[in-house]
Amino acid sequence: MKYISILSIITFSLISINVQAQKELPSEKVDVFTSFQATIRDKDKQNIKPVIPTQKTESSNLKYDLNQADPVNITYDAPGIRPLAMKTEKGPKAYNGFAKLGYGIPSSPYANAGYHYSFDDKLKVFANIFHHSANNKSVPNQKFGLTAFEIGGGLNTALNFAVDAKLKIDDQRYNFYSVDSLPVGTDPLRKFNITSFGAKAYNSEENELGINYEVGFDYSNLKSNYGIKENDFDIRLKGTKWLNDNIPFTIIMGNHLTSLQDSTKSTLNNFYLKPSISYSGDKFKIRAGANLIATEDEFAFLPDIEAIINISGNALGIYGGWIGDVRKNTYQSFIGQNPFLVKNQELSNSKFSRFYGGLRGKIGAIQYQGEAGFKSISNMPLFINDSLKSFGFDIVYDDLKVFDINGTIILDLAKGLQFTGLLKYNIYTTNVQKEAWHLPDLEGNLGLTLLTLNDKLKLKSEFYFADASFRKDYETNKSEKNNALFDISFEAAYRFSENFGLFFQLNNLPNNKYRRWYNTPTYGINILGGLTARF
Repeated sequence: MKYISILSIITFSLISINVQAQKELPSEKVDVFTSFQATIRDKDKQNIKPVIPTQKTESSNLKYDLNQADPVNITYDAPGIRPLAMKTEKGPKAYNGFAKLGYGIPSSPYANAGYHYSFDDKLKVFANIFHHSANNKSVPNQKFGLTAFEIGGGLNTALNFAVDAKLKIDDQRYNFYSVDSLPVGTDPLRKFNITSFGAKAYNSEENELGINYEVGFDYSNLKSNYGIKENDFDIRLKGTKWLNDNIPFTIIMGNHLTSLQDSTKSTLNNFYLKPSISYSGDKFKIRAGANLIATEDEFAFLPDIEAIINISGNALGIYGGWIGDVRKNTYQSFIGQNPFLVKNQELSNSKFSRFYGGLRGKIGAIQYQGEAGFKSISNMPLFINDSLKSFGFDIVYDDLKVFDINGTIILDLAKGLQFTGLLKYNIYTTNVQKEAWHLPDLEGNLGLTLLTLNDKLKLKSEFYFADASFRKDYETNKSEKNNALFDISFEAAYRFSENFGLFFQLNNLPNNKYRRWYNTPTYGINILGGLTARF
Protein backbone atom coordinates (compact mmCIF):
# COMPACT_ATOMS: atom_id res chain seq x y z
CA MET A 1 0.00 0.00 0.00
CA LYS A 2 2.60 2.46 -1.06
CA TYR A 3 3.01 5.41 -3.32
CA ILE A 4 5.34 8.29 -2.91
CA SER A 5 3.16 11.39 -2.87
CA ILE A 6 4.39 14.02 -0.48
CA LEU A 7 1.32 13.61 1.68
CA SER A 8 1.87 9.94 2.33
CA ILE A 9 5.45 10.72 3.31
CA ILE A 10 4.12 12.64 6.32
CA THR A 11 3.38 9.35 7.97
CA PHE A 12 7.11 8.84 8.43
CA SER A 13 7.33 11.80 10.77
CA LEU A 14 5.19 10.06 13.36
CA ILE A 15 8.05 8.09 14.86
CA SER A 16 7.46 8.57 18.55
CA ILE A 17 7.87 5.77 21.08
CA ASN A 18 4.67 6.22 23.05
CA VAL A 19 4.93 5.69 26.80
CA GLN A 20 1.54 4.10 27.35
CA ALA A 21 1.66 1.08 29.61
CA GLN A 22 0.68 1.76 33.19
CA LYS A 23 3.30 -0.44 34.77
CA GLU A 24 6.16 -0.25 32.30
CA LEU A 25 7.40 1.54 29.23
CA PRO A 26 6.86 -0.13 25.87
CA SER A 27 9.66 -2.37 24.75
CA GLU A 28 11.32 -2.33 21.38
CA LYS A 29 11.51 -5.03 18.74
CA VAL A 30 14.40 -4.71 16.40
CA ASP A 31 13.79 -6.77 13.31
CA VAL A 32 12.34 -5.92 9.94
CA PHE A 33 9.36 -8.23 10.00
CA THR A 34 5.80 -7.56 11.08
CA SER A 35 2.33 -9.04 10.89
CA PHE A 36 -0.62 -7.27 9.27
CA GLN A 37 -2.80 -5.19 11.55
CA ALA A 38 -6.34 -5.00 10.25
CA THR A 39 -7.85 -1.53 10.25
CA ILE A 40 -11.40 -1.45 11.51
CA ARG A 41 -14.05 1.22 11.76
CA ASP A 42 -12.87 4.76 10.98
CA LYS A 43 -9.26 4.45 12.02
CA ASP A 44 -7.43 4.31 8.68
CA LYS A 45 -4.49 6.46 9.51
CA GLN A 46 -1.56 4.43 10.79
CA ASN A 47 1.42 5.65 12.72
CA ILE A 48 4.93 4.39 12.19
CA LYS A 49 6.71 3.38 15.35
CA PRO A 50 10.48 3.88 15.64
CA VAL A 51 11.11 0.21 16.22
CA ILE A 52 11.65 -2.74 13.95
CA PRO A 53 9.67 -5.77 15.07
CA THR A 54 10.87 -9.33 15.39
CA GLN A 55 9.71 -11.87 12.83
CA LYS A 56 6.50 -13.63 13.72
CA THR A 57 5.11 -16.90 12.51
CA GLU A 58 1.80 -16.69 14.32
CA SER A 59 -1.18 -15.18 12.53
CA SER A 60 -2.57 -11.75 13.24
CA ASN A 61 -5.71 -11.30 15.26
CA LEU A 62 -8.45 -8.77 14.85
CA LYS A 63 -8.79 -6.62 17.95
CA TYR A 64 -12.25 -6.29 19.42
CA ASP A 65 -11.55 -3.87 22.24
CA LEU A 66 -14.32 -1.34 22.76
CA ASN A 67 -11.77 1.45 23.06
CA GLN A 68 -9.70 0.68 20.00
CA ALA A 69 -11.38 3.14 17.60
CA ASP A 70 -10.59 6.82 17.72
CA PRO A 71 -13.95 8.61 17.49
CA VAL A 72 -12.23 11.94 16.92
CA ASN A 73 -10.84 10.81 13.57
CA ILE A 74 -13.63 12.27 11.46
CA THR A 75 -11.76 13.77 8.54
CA TYR A 76 -10.41 11.70 5.71
CA ASP A 77 -6.90 10.58 6.39
CA ALA A 78 -4.57 10.14 3.46
CA PRO A 79 -4.31 6.52 2.37
CA GLY A 80 -1.93 4.81 4.77
CA ILE A 81 0.49 3.94 2.02
CA ARG A 82 4.15 4.18 2.77
CA PRO A 83 6.41 4.64 -0.21
CA LEU A 84 9.89 4.00 1.11
CA ALA A 85 9.88 2.26 4.50
CA MET A 86 8.44 -0.93 5.87
CA LYS A 87 5.67 -0.53 8.38
CA THR A 88 6.60 -1.53 11.88
CA GLU A 89 4.84 -2.45 15.06
CA LYS A 90 5.59 -2.73 18.75
CA GLY A 91 6.22 -6.15 20.30
CA PRO A 92 7.82 -7.82 23.31
CA LYS A 93 11.33 -6.64 24.07
CA ALA A 94 14.03 -8.49 22.20
CA TYR A 95 17.01 -6.14 22.11
CA ASN A 96 17.85 -2.76 23.58
CA GLY A 97 19.00 -1.08 20.39
CA PHE A 98 18.29 -1.09 16.69
CA ALA A 99 19.43 0.62 13.52
CA LYS A 100 18.07 0.71 10.00
CA LEU A 101 20.09 2.37 7.23
CA GLY A 102 19.26 2.52 3.56
CA TYR A 103 19.32 4.42 0.31
CA GLY A 104 16.84 4.58 -2.53
CA ILE A 105 16.02 5.80 -6.02
CA PRO A 106 15.17 8.61 -6.60
CA SER A 107 17.93 9.97 -4.38
CA SER A 108 16.60 8.99 -0.98
CA PRO A 109 18.73 8.44 2.14
CA TYR A 110 17.02 6.73 5.07
CA ALA A 111 18.22 6.29 8.66
CA ASN A 112 16.49 5.28 11.87
CA ALA A 113 18.19 4.24 15.10
CA GLY A 114 17.25 4.02 18.73
CA TYR A 115 18.18 2.66 22.12
CA HIS A 116 16.13 1.69 25.16
CA TYR A 117 17.49 0.81 28.58
CA SER A 118 15.96 -0.22 31.89
CA PHE A 119 17.52 0.15 35.34
CA ASP A 120 16.11 -2.58 37.61
CA ASP A 121 12.58 -1.94 36.27
CA LYS A 122 12.56 1.35 38.20
CA LEU A 123 13.93 3.75 35.62
CA LYS A 124 13.62 3.41 31.86
CA VAL A 125 15.01 5.72 29.21
CA PHE A 126 14.97 5.75 25.43
CA ALA A 127 16.28 7.82 22.53
CA ASN A 128 15.46 7.71 18.85
CA ILE A 129 16.72 9.53 15.76
CA PHE A 130 15.19 9.48 12.30
CA HIS A 131 15.87 10.91 8.85
CA HIS A 132 14.25 10.34 5.50
CA SER A 133 14.46 12.49 2.38
CA ALA A 134 14.10 12.21 -1.37
CA ASN A 135 14.90 14.40 -4.37
CA ASN A 136 13.38 13.62 -7.76
CA LYS A 137 15.57 15.63 -10.10
CA SER A 138 13.38 14.89 -13.11
CA VAL A 139 10.59 17.10 -11.67
CA PRO A 140 11.62 20.61 -10.54
CA ASN A 141 11.38 21.08 -6.75
CA GLN A 142 9.92 17.61 -6.12
CA LYS A 143 11.68 16.78 -2.88
CA PHE A 144 11.08 16.46 0.85
CA GLY A 145 13.06 15.99 4.06
CA LEU A 146 12.00 14.64 7.44
CA THR A 147 14.26 14.66 10.50
CA ALA A 148 13.27 13.93 14.09
CA PHE A 149 14.88 13.32 17.45
CA GLU A 150 13.11 12.01 20.53
CA ILE A 151 14.11 11.20 24.08
CA GLY A 152 12.04 10.07 27.02
CA GLY A 153 11.66 7.70 29.89
CA GLY A 154 9.75 6.63 32.93
CA LEU A 155 10.26 6.40 36.68
CA ASN A 156 8.46 3.90 38.90
CA THR A 157 8.61 5.28 42.43
CA ALA A 158 8.38 3.52 45.79
CA LEU A 159 5.16 5.46 46.49
CA ASN A 160 3.09 3.30 44.12
CA PHE A 161 2.95 5.82 41.30
CA ALA A 162 4.95 6.26 38.12
CA VAL A 163 5.91 9.19 35.91
CA ASP A 164 6.56 9.14 32.15
CA ALA A 165 7.81 11.95 29.92
CA LYS A 166 9.02 12.44 26.34
CA LEU A 167 10.44 15.25 24.23
CA LYS A 168 10.41 15.31 20.43
CA ILE A 169 11.95 17.77 17.97
CA ASP A 170 10.65 17.40 14.42
CA ASP A 171 11.84 19.13 11.24
CA GLN A 172 9.62 18.69 8.16
CA ARG A 173 10.44 20.13 4.73
CA TYR A 174 8.31 19.92 1.61
CA ASN A 175 8.41 21.73 -1.70
CA PHE A 176 5.69 23.00 -3.98
CA TYR A 177 6.30 20.98 -7.13
CA SER A 178 3.18 21.47 -9.21
CA VAL A 179 3.24 20.22 -12.78
CA ASP A 180 2.81 23.86 -13.73
CA SER A 181 5.86 26.06 -13.24
CA LEU A 182 5.81 28.11 -10.07
CA PRO A 183 5.27 31.85 -10.47
CA VAL A 184 8.40 33.96 -10.41
CA GLY A 185 9.37 34.87 -6.85
CA THR A 186 7.46 31.97 -5.23
CA ASP A 187 9.53 30.19 -2.59
CA PRO A 188 8.85 26.46 -3.08
CA LEU A 189 10.04 25.46 0.41
CA ARG A 190 7.51 24.66 3.14
CA LYS A 191 9.40 24.19 6.39
CA PHE A 192 7.79 23.21 9.70
CA ASN A 193 9.60 22.97 13.03
CA ILE A 194 7.52 21.16 15.65
CA THR A 195 8.63 20.77 19.25
CA SER A 196 6.45 18.63 21.49
CA PHE A 197 6.62 17.58 25.12
CA GLY A 198 4.35 15.32 27.13
CA ALA A 199 4.26 13.88 30.63
CA LYS A 200 1.90 11.88 32.80
CA ALA A 201 1.71 10.42 36.31
CA TYR A 202 -0.36 7.37 37.26
CA ASN A 203 -0.67 4.72 39.93
CA SER A 204 1.58 1.75 39.27
CA GLU A 205 -0.15 -0.51 41.82
CA GLU A 206 -3.69 -0.89 43.05
CA ASN A 207 -4.50 1.53 45.86
CA GLU A 208 -6.79 1.19 48.87
CA LEU A 209 -9.64 3.00 47.13
CA GLY A 210 -9.51 0.68 44.15
CA ILE A 211 -9.16 3.63 41.76
CA ASN A 212 -6.78 3.80 38.82
CA TYR A 213 -5.82 7.37 38.01
CA GLU A 214 -3.77 9.20 35.42
CA VAL A 215 -2.99 12.89 35.05
CA GLY A 216 -0.96 14.28 32.20
CA PHE A 217 -0.51 16.88 29.50
CA ASP A 218 0.77 17.27 25.95
CA TYR A 219 2.24 20.47 24.52
CA SER A 220 3.41 21.26 21.00
CA ASN A 221 4.79 24.34 19.30
CA LEU A 222 4.75 24.73 15.51
CA LYS A 223 6.66 27.33 13.51
CA SER A 224 6.88 27.68 9.73
CA ASN A 225 9.25 29.55 7.45
CA TYR A 226 6.35 31.73 6.25
CA GLY A 227 5.26 33.14 9.59
CA ILE A 228 2.80 30.57 10.96
CA LYS A 229 2.97 29.95 14.71
CA GLU A 230 0.78 27.58 16.68
CA ASN A 231 0.77 26.48 20.33
CA ASP A 232 -1.32 23.52 21.45
CA PHE A 233 -1.79 22.45 25.08
CA ASP A 234 -3.99 19.59 26.28
CA ILE A 235 -4.20 18.72 29.98
CA ARG A 236 -6.31 15.77 31.13
CA LEU A 237 -7.30 13.68 34.12
CA LYS A 238 -8.55 10.11 33.94
CA GLY A 239 -9.90 7.90 36.71
CA THR A 240 -11.43 4.41 36.76
CA LYS A 241 -13.30 2.85 39.67
CA TRP A 242 -14.21 -0.84 39.49
CA LEU A 243 -17.63 -1.16 41.15
CA ASN A 244 -17.15 -4.93 40.94
CA ASP A 245 -15.22 -7.35 38.74
CA ASN A 246 -17.50 -6.67 35.76
CA ILE A 247 -18.42 -3.00 36.08
CA PRO A 248 -15.78 -0.26 35.66
CA PHE A 249 -16.80 3.40 35.83
CA THR A 250 -14.45 5.77 34.00
CA ILE A 251 -14.34 9.52 33.78
CA ILE A 252 -12.02 11.61 31.62
CA MET A 253 -11.81 15.34 32.04
CA GLY A 254 -9.56 17.82 30.29
CA ASN A 255 -8.96 21.19 28.70
CA HIS A 256 -7.56 21.61 25.18
CA LEU A 257 -6.28 25.12 24.40
CA THR A 258 -4.82 26.18 21.03
CA SER A 259 -3.62 29.50 19.67
CA LEU A 260 -2.78 30.15 16.02
CA GLN A 261 -0.92 33.17 14.63
CA ASP A 262 -1.55 33.49 10.89
CA SER A 263 -2.51 36.75 9.21
CA THR A 264 -4.65 37.17 12.32
CA LYS A 265 -4.55 35.52 15.73
CA SER A 266 -7.20 33.00 16.76
CA THR A 267 -7.64 30.93 19.91
CA LEU A 268 -9.89 27.99 20.65
CA ASN A 269 -10.49 26.36 24.04
CA ASN A 270 -12.33 23.05 24.38
CA PHE A 271 -13.27 21.72 27.81
CA TYR A 272 -14.36 18.07 27.75
CA LEU A 273 -15.90 15.65 30.21
CA LYS A 274 -16.36 11.99 29.24
CA PRO A 275 -18.02 9.68 31.80
CA SER A 276 -18.77 6.05 30.90
CA ILE A 277 -19.73 2.80 32.55
CA SER A 278 -19.25 -0.72 31.20
CA TYR A 279 -20.65 -4.10 32.02
CA SER A 280 -19.18 -7.43 30.86
CA GLY A 281 -20.84 -10.80 30.84
CA ASP A 282 -19.79 -14.19 29.53
CA LYS A 283 -20.96 -13.44 25.99
CA PHE A 284 -21.45 -9.68 25.85
CA LYS A 285 -20.04 -6.30 26.76
CA ILE A 286 -21.90 -3.01 26.98
CA ARG A 287 -20.56 0.50 27.36
CA ALA A 288 -22.75 3.55 27.99
CA GLY A 289 -21.30 7.03 28.23
CA ALA A 290 -21.39 10.56 26.98
CA ASN A 291 -19.06 13.25 25.62
CA LEU A 292 -19.69 16.70 27.00
CA ILE A 293 -17.74 19.46 25.25
CA ALA A 294 -17.88 23.18 26.05
CA THR A 295 -16.36 25.73 23.67
CA GLU A 296 -16.77 29.39 24.56
CA ASP A 297 -20.58 29.86 24.55
CA GLU A 298 -21.36 26.55 22.82
CA PHE A 299 -22.11 23.25 24.51
CA ALA A 300 -22.38 19.78 22.98
CA PHE A 301 -23.78 16.63 24.56
CA LEU A 302 -22.85 13.60 22.44
CA PRO A 303 -23.34 9.83 22.88
CA ASP A 304 -20.75 7.12 23.53
CA ILE A 305 -22.60 3.81 23.40
CA GLU A 306 -21.50 0.40 22.17
CA ALA A 307 -22.53 -3.23 22.63
CA ILE A 308 -20.75 -6.45 21.63
CA ILE A 309 -22.44 -9.86 21.70
CA ASN A 310 -20.77 -13.22 20.99
CA ILE A 311 -23.31 -15.34 19.12
CA SER A 312 -21.14 -18.39 18.57
CA GLY A 313 -17.92 -18.13 20.53
CA ASN A 314 -15.11 -16.73 18.42
CA ALA A 315 -16.85 -17.74 15.19
CA LEU A 316 -19.47 -14.99 15.17
CA GLY A 317 -19.98 -11.80 17.11
CA ILE A 318 -22.17 -8.81 16.40
CA TYR A 319 -21.68 -5.26 17.59
CA GLY A 320 -23.18 -1.83 17.20
CA GLY A 321 -22.95 1.62 18.62
CA TRP A 322 -23.71 5.30 18.55
CA ILE A 323 -20.76 7.62 19.12
CA GLY A 324 -20.17 11.34 18.82
CA ASP A 325 -17.38 13.78 19.51
CA VAL A 326 -15.84 17.13 18.61
CA ARG A 327 -12.57 17.44 16.72
CA LYS A 328 -10.46 20.56 16.84
CA ASN A 329 -9.10 21.58 13.44
CA THR A 330 -5.61 22.95 14.03
CA TYR A 331 -2.95 24.00 11.55
CA GLN A 332 -0.85 21.02 12.58
CA SER A 333 -3.72 18.64 11.83
CA PHE A 334 -4.13 20.27 8.40
CA ILE A 335 -0.51 19.90 7.33
CA GLY A 336 -0.58 16.35 8.66
CA GLN A 337 -2.88 15.63 5.73
CA ASN A 338 -1.82 18.21 3.15
CA PRO A 339 1.21 20.50 3.62
CA PHE A 340 0.43 22.58 0.50
CA LEU A 341 -1.94 25.15 2.02
CA VAL A 342 -1.66 28.61 0.47
CA LYS A 343 -4.50 30.42 2.27
CA ASN A 344 -4.66 31.74 5.82
CA GLN A 345 -6.61 29.60 8.28
CA GLU A 346 -8.37 29.94 11.59
CA LEU A 347 -8.99 27.42 14.34
CA SER A 348 -12.36 25.67 14.28
CA ASN A 349 -14.26 22.66 15.59
CA SER A 350 -15.99 19.86 13.70
CA LYS A 351 -18.74 17.86 15.38
CA PHE A 352 -19.92 14.41 14.36
CA SER A 353 -22.32 11.66 15.33
CA ARG A 354 -22.16 8.11 13.95
CA PHE A 355 -24.36 5.02 14.07
CA TYR A 356 -22.67 1.75 13.14
CA GLY A 357 -23.05 -1.98 13.34
CA GLY A 358 -21.30 -5.07 12.10
CA LEU A 359 -20.19 -8.62 12.62
CA ARG A 360 -16.80 -10.24 13.07
CA GLY A 361 -15.21 -13.49 14.07
CA LYS A 362 -12.78 -16.27 13.27
CA ILE A 363 -13.63 -19.56 11.59
CA GLY A 364 -10.66 -21.85 11.23
CA ALA A 365 -7.96 -20.00 9.29
CA ILE A 366 -10.27 -17.10 8.36
CA GLN A 367 -10.67 -13.92 10.36
CA TYR A 368 -13.27 -11.47 9.12
CA GLN A 369 -15.12 -8.27 9.91
CA GLY A 370 -17.86 -6.37 8.11
CA GLU A 371 -19.38 -3.06 9.15
CA ALA A 372 -21.80 -0.41 7.95
CA GLY A 373 -22.36 3.02 9.41
CA PHE A 374 -23.91 6.43 8.96
CA LYS A 375 -22.12 9.58 10.08
CA SER A 376 -23.29 13.18 10.23
CA ILE A 377 -20.50 15.77 10.33
CA SER A 378 -20.95 19.50 10.84
CA ASN A 379 -18.30 22.00 9.75
CA MET A 380 -16.01 19.44 8.14
CA PRO A 381 -12.85 20.82 6.44
CA LEU A 382 -12.29 19.84 2.80
CA PHE A 383 -9.12 20.49 0.82
CA ILE A 384 -9.85 22.24 -2.47
CA ASN A 385 -7.40 23.27 -5.18
CA ASP A 386 -6.87 27.02 -5.01
CA SER A 387 -8.41 29.21 -7.70
CA LEU A 388 -5.39 31.50 -8.15
CA LYS A 389 -2.43 29.45 -6.94
CA SER A 390 -2.88 26.15 -8.77
CA PHE A 391 0.16 24.69 -7.00
CA GLY A 392 -1.55 24.90 -3.59
CA PHE A 393 -4.77 24.30 -1.69
CA ASP A 394 -7.35 26.10 0.37
CA ILE A 395 -9.85 24.71 2.89
CA VAL A 396 -13.61 25.00 2.67
CA TYR A 397 -16.07 23.84 5.32
CA ASP A 398 -19.32 21.99 4.78
CA ASP A 399 -21.80 19.76 6.57
CA LEU A 400 -21.51 16.17 5.35
CA LYS A 401 -23.49 12.99 5.67
CA VAL A 402 -21.51 9.81 5.07
CA PHE A 403 -22.77 6.27 4.60
CA ASP A 404 -19.91 3.78 4.72
CA ILE A 405 -19.37 0.05 4.31
CA ASN A 406 -16.07 -1.63 5.11
CA GLY A 407 -14.75 -5.14 5.41
CA THR A 408 -11.54 -6.85 6.48
CA ILE A 409 -10.38 -10.41 5.98
CA ILE A 410 -7.24 -12.28 7.08
CA LEU A 411 -6.70 -15.74 5.61
CA ASP A 412 -3.91 -18.11 6.68
CA LEU A 413 -3.38 -20.10 3.49
CA ALA A 414 -0.53 -22.22 4.86
CA LYS A 415 2.18 -22.05 7.48
CA GLY A 416 3.89 -18.70 7.02
CA LEU A 417 1.62 -17.70 4.10
CA GLN A 418 -1.09 -15.13 4.77
CA PHE A 419 -3.54 -13.15 2.63
CA THR A 420 -5.03 -9.88 3.87
CA GLY A 421 -7.72 -7.71 2.36
CA LEU A 422 -9.41 -4.45 3.28
CA LEU A 423 -12.16 -2.67 1.37
CA LYS A 424 -14.01 0.53 2.24
CA TYR A 425 -16.75 2.36 0.36
CA ASN A 426 -18.12 5.80 1.29
CA ILE A 427 -21.13 7.66 -0.05
CA TYR A 428 -20.79 11.40 0.62
CA THR A 429 -23.68 13.86 0.65
CA THR A 430 -22.65 17.52 0.87
CA ASN A 431 -24.76 20.48 1.93
CA VAL A 432 -23.14 23.41 0.07
CA GLN A 433 -20.17 22.13 -1.91
CA LYS A 434 -20.74 20.28 -5.18
CA GLU A 435 -18.50 17.42 -4.11
CA ALA A 436 -16.55 16.10 -1.14
CA TRP A 437 -13.34 17.48 -2.63
CA HIS A 438 -10.37 15.08 -2.89
CA LEU A 439 -12.11 12.28 -0.94
CA PRO A 440 -12.25 8.94 -2.82
CA ASP A 441 -15.40 6.87 -2.49
CA LEU A 442 -13.76 3.46 -2.83
CA GLU A 443 -10.46 2.40 -1.30
CA GLY A 444 -8.90 -1.03 -0.84
CA ASN A 445 -5.74 -2.94 -0.10
CA LEU A 446 -4.84 -6.56 -0.88
CA GLY A 447 -1.68 -8.18 0.41
CA LEU A 448 0.14 -11.52 0.38
CA THR A 449 2.91 -12.33 2.87
CA LEU A 450 5.30 -15.29 3.03
CA LEU A 451 7.56 -15.97 6.02
CA THR A 452 9.98 -18.84 5.41
CA LEU A 453 13.53 -20.19 5.90
CA ASN A 454 13.03 -20.53 9.67
CA ASP A 455 11.53 -17.04 9.77
CA LYS A 456 14.67 -15.48 8.31
CA LEU A 457 13.11 -14.44 5.01
CA LYS A 458 9.95 -12.42 4.53
CA LEU A 459 8.41 -11.66 1.14
CA LYS A 460 5.41 -9.39 0.74
CA SER A 461 3.40 -7.95 -2.13
CA GLU A 462 0.57 -5.44 -1.92
CA PHE A 463 -1.99 -3.94 -4.28
CA TYR A 464 -3.60 -0.63 -3.33
CA PHE A 465 -6.37 1.15 -5.18
CA ALA A 466 -8.69 4.13 -4.76
CA ASP A 467 -11.20 5.48 -7.23
CA ALA A 468 -11.02 9.01 -8.64
CA SER A 469 -11.84 11.88 -6.30
CA PHE A 470 -13.07 15.32 -7.41
CA ARG A 471 -11.35 18.69 -7.88
CA LYS A 472 -12.82 22.00 -8.96
CA ASP A 473 -12.33 23.48 -12.44
CA TYR A 474 -12.54 27.25 -11.94
CA GLU A 475 -12.72 28.02 -15.66
CA THR A 476 -15.90 26.02 -16.16
CA ASN A 477 -17.01 26.13 -12.50
CA LYS A 478 -17.59 22.38 -12.73
CA SER A 479 -16.34 19.34 -10.90
CA GLU A 480 -13.59 17.37 -12.61
CA LYS A 481 -12.25 13.96 -11.66
CA ASN A 482 -8.68 13.35 -10.55
CA ASN A 483 -6.88 10.21 -11.60
CA ALA A 484 -7.72 6.96 -9.86
CA LEU A 485 -4.95 5.63 -7.64
CA PHE A 486 -3.47 2.16 -7.87
CA ASP A 487 -0.14 0.77 -6.84
CA ILE A 488 1.65 -2.58 -6.78
CA SER A 489 4.60 -2.97 -4.44
CA PHE A 490 7.02 -5.65 -3.31
CA GLU A 491 9.06 -6.05 -0.10
CA ALA A 492 11.78 -8.49 0.90
CA ALA A 493 13.64 -8.76 4.20
CA TYR A 494 16.30 -11.29 5.12
CA ARG A 495 18.08 -11.80 8.45
CA PHE A 496 21.42 -13.41 7.67
CA SER A 497 22.64 -13.45 11.29
CA GLU A 498 21.27 -12.94 14.76
CA ASN A 499 22.11 -9.23 14.69
CA PHE A 500 22.13 -8.18 11.03
CA GLY A 501 19.75 -8.26 8.11
CA LEU A 502 18.91 -6.74 4.74
CA PHE A 503 15.73 -5.12 3.43
CA PHE A 504 14.57 -4.17 -0.04
CA GLN A 505 11.46 -2.44 -1.40
CA LEU A 506 10.19 -1.89 -4.92
CA ASN A 507 7.19 0.43 -5.01
CA ASN A 508 4.79 1.65 -7.69
CA LEU A 509 5.75 -1.09 -10.15
CA PRO A 510 3.41 0.24 -12.88
CA ASN A 511 5.35 3.54 -12.67
CA ASN A 512 2.11 5.52 -12.56
CA LYS A 513 2.29 9.28 -12.08
CA TYR A 514 -1.11 9.40 -10.41
CA ARG A 515 -1.99 12.18 -7.96
CA ARG A 516 -3.38 12.06 -4.45
CA TRP A 517 -3.76 15.84 -4.67
CA TYR A 518 -4.50 17.73 -7.87
CA ASN A 519 -1.40 18.99 -9.72
CA THR A 520 0.99 17.03 -7.48
CA PRO A 521 2.13 13.87 -9.34
CA THR A 522 3.88 11.11 -7.44
CA TYR A 523 7.47 10.02 -7.92
CA GLY A 524 6.66 6.97 -10.02
CA ILE A 525 8.64 3.79 -9.49
CA ASN A 526 10.93 4.00 -6.46
CA ILE A 527 13.35 1.68 -4.70
CA LEU A 528 14.72 1.51 -1.18
CA GLY A 529 17.16 -0.99 0.30
CA GLY A 530 19.68 -1.28 3.07
CA LEU A 531 20.89 -2.90 6.27
CA THR A 532 19.22 -3.55 9.62
CA ALA A 533 20.88 -4.27 12.94
CA ARG A 534 19.83 -5.07 16.49
CA PHE A 535 21.97 -5.06 19.59
